Amino acid sequence: MAVSALIHRFWSSSWNPLRNNLSGLPPHVVVVSKAFAIFLIIKSLFFWSTLRFREPYLPFLAIFDEIGHPVIIQKILQVGLYGSALGILFNRHVKTFSLVAGSSILLSILSAKGSYSNNFLFTSFILLLVGLQMPGQNKSSWIRYQFAVLYIGAALNKLMEPDWQTGLFMDYWMNKLPIPIFQKLAALFPPMVFAKAMCWLTIAAETTLAALALSNRLTSLFIFLGIAFHFALSFFTGRTYGWFFPMLVVSYVAIMPWPTNPIKVLYDGDSPFHEKMKSLMKKFDVDNYFRWTAFQSAENRHGLTTEQLKDKLHVVVDGKILAGFKAFRTMILYNPLSYLFFIVLIASMSPGAALSTPTRILLGSLLLFISPIFIPVGEAAFSFLAKRRYKLASTSV
Repeated sequence: MAVSALIHRFWSSSWNPLRNNLSGLPPHVVVVSKAFAIFLIIKSLFFWSTLRFREPYLPFLAIFDEIGHPVIIQKILQVGLYGSALGILFNRHVKTFSLVAGSSILLSILSAKGSYSNNFLFTSFILLLVGLQMPGQNKSSWIRYQFAVLYIGAALNKLMEPDWQTGLFMDYWMNKLPIPIFQKLAALFPPMVFAKAMCWLTIAAETTLAALALSNRLTSLFIFLGIAFHFALSFFTGRTYGWFFPMLVVSYVAIMPWPTNPIKVLYDGDSPFHEKMKSLMKKFDVDNYFRWTAFQSAENRHGLTTEQLKDKLHVVVDGKILAGFKAFRTMILYNPLSYLFFIVLIASMSPGAALSTPTRILLGSLLLFISPIFIPVGEAAFSFLAKRRYKLASTSV
């Protein structure tokens, strides 16, 4: 009994690593730093794969040759990195520790050219921008600008490379990895034609994403296309590209049009199936972000009829009403725990640089779930369940 009480106290306290609404920052911004901390800790504890800092050598800034012993500098940066990861994970001064973590990575790069990589640099900038986020500010404009710089820089870099212009880079890459599906498609065309087309399509995609990143009105389109682009890249190549893929995908969450008010869930209080769904979903709502209300006792039904409310679950997000599968999908997308689950999945199922086949299947399923083309399938499935909800209610969820 005492152990159960202790677990409950920890789970409901500010030390709970799954909670994201305790720092004054929006929960979807906190998730970005939490993702970094979880990824780093899982890789270090279970796969002995750390974010490797090299001893300061051939630094970008000459001052690192003069300020202390290289090994001491390296250890200080390591302590800063792992200490800040633990602080973020357990909700201790998330802004401050995000700045410390980002600075540790950036200083390690500046102190040794061998430490430089695009994925480390991107991770450091994202953490620094989270640390500079103003409490209470729901939008993350600077992270949006970081995306724009990232994509336009990538597009321009490729545009100026002769190997990208001619398709030589893609041809070498498809055969070096190798990527069987690309090789089969390339065989249908004259030599280099498919590879060149893929190079220019990549440049066009990154240029388009750079433009979309700057548009507040097209944020949802930018996020979906960006995630689809990187999911497809990792799915077909079987690579995570170090920290880049997981951190980039989770970083999109920081610019999502996040609800400014708790999400209201209207359900049928007389339906045992709805009651069981409520009980299940509330277990994963550690931030108490969703307000479940039986429509029979609701003061505001938002213009919905009794028949509509008995037929389907409804959620109200900043005045917008969604029902059925769209309501369920919304609860998943607006639960910070969903993105932490994604990070745990990637960290635990890709011990090296490569993605396993089961992980790729799961990634494809996740992309399909958030895709608009899946909505009719989801609605059909929910309609099927709704017609049998009384029968299903007799079994455990």
